[in-house]
Amino acid sequence: MARGLEPFFGKHCQRGLHVPVTVFGKTIPFDRRAANQLLRAAMKAYDVSYSVYRIESYNCRQTTGGGSWSAHAWAVAVDINPEKNPFTKGALITDMPRDFVECFTSEGFGWGGNWRSVKDAMHFSLAPNEGGTPRPSKFDRALQQAAIARWVERHGGVNPEPSPDVRPKKKGKKAPPFPGYDMERETHARKQDENVKRFQARLAERGWRLEATGKFNAATEQIVRAFQREKRLFVDGVVGKNTWRLIWEADIT
Repeated sequence: MARGLEPFFGKHCQRGLHVPVTVFGKTIPFDRRAANQLLRAAMKAYDVSYSVYRIESYNCRQTTGGGSWSAHAWAVAVDINPEKNPFTKGALITDMPRDFVECFTSEGFGWGGNWRSVKDAMHFSLAPNEGGTPRPSKFDRALQQAAIARWVERHGGVNPEPSPDVRPKKKGKKAPPFPGYDMERETHARKQDENVKRFQARLAERGWRLEATGKFNAATEQIVRAFQREKRLFVDGVVGKNTWRLIWEADIT
């Protein structure tokens, strides 16, 4: 959970405080007072041999675990190549070179790959409790132009495409009809529900370590939140119509 950001950046989900920032050939929203840190980190990273084909920033949502707002809600965090650098409860999974990570950490970003209880290798954040060190400053448009110039110099202005080896680990299949009611921990944690059991079994079939008990426990909610985050759904831990469908139909990468 992201804490300690309000003294530096005010309240979360304030889109009027963002500026478009162009890094790695893509333009994303970022807090105007944090943009210089991102630009300096990216400019360093352009000298490292690592292809960033996907980078995401602002998302007005809570953390994957729930209970707190994500650093993405302030637009002071980025997720990079999530298919290659997934959120895990176990061992660190990443293809990022150490030099690439250090480009960000040297500019005040904490890295989710250094977390202890879980690993989030895609995630770079300025939240103090995530290892970040905010250094608010006035957005430097000249620095943005210098970053674009360096990108063109290093990469010819070509935007990287997804690596050809990013292929689905498990293909989706047509979903069964939605049961007609949302399922969540608050209402389905104590009593068994056949539809909860059904989607838990589907998650287990697709590779998550989860027992299909029919009870919507904390582990189930955390997996649902991680799944919603990966598929760019609204992250609320609730299995509604769209989440139900994609649990069956979306490719697992």
